[in-house]
Amino acid sequence: MEPMPPFGFIPVPNPLEGYKSMASNSRANMPILFGFAAVYLIWGSTYLALALALQTIPPFALMGARSIVGGLLLLAYSSMSGGDRGSAKSWLRASVCGVLFFVGCHGVLAYAEQRVPSGLAALLLATMPFWIISGRSLLGRSDQPFARTMLFFCQVSVE
Repeated sequence: MEPMPPFGFIPVPNPLEGYKSMASNSRANMPILFGFAAVYLIWGSTYLALALALQTIPPFALMGARSIVGGLLLLAYSSMSGGDRGSAKSWLRASVCGVLFFVGCHGVLAYAEQRVPSGLAALLLATMPFWIISGRSLLGRSDQPFARTMLFFCQVSVE
């Protein structure tokens, strides 16, 4: 009889299989290392910046301003690079997604960070892919290989 995996562990195929040749050339790994460093420093620092800004700015005003400034910067970049403005239908869909994302994610995060440490808030937010996949599974919209791979990455990233 095969031993049982630890609680919460879902066995999945190794997603990095076939990439072992990358380890032999350290110079080829530099962009990957710089990419990971950028993600850790930039993304991680947003939680610290949020904790500091919440000392003087109300949470929903802070996140609303952040969302509006980010959206305007992306719109300006798209306009300068000759991007398509999109149809009214795409703007409506994007607006609904933006409001849900603002209220359900960023706004709640900012509100919660007034009461919990920023590290705990970051850790809890890192479980979001798990909840998205779980919701898709409950609705019968789950792509099983994708879901298993994402659950693997969720488990590894939170641990």
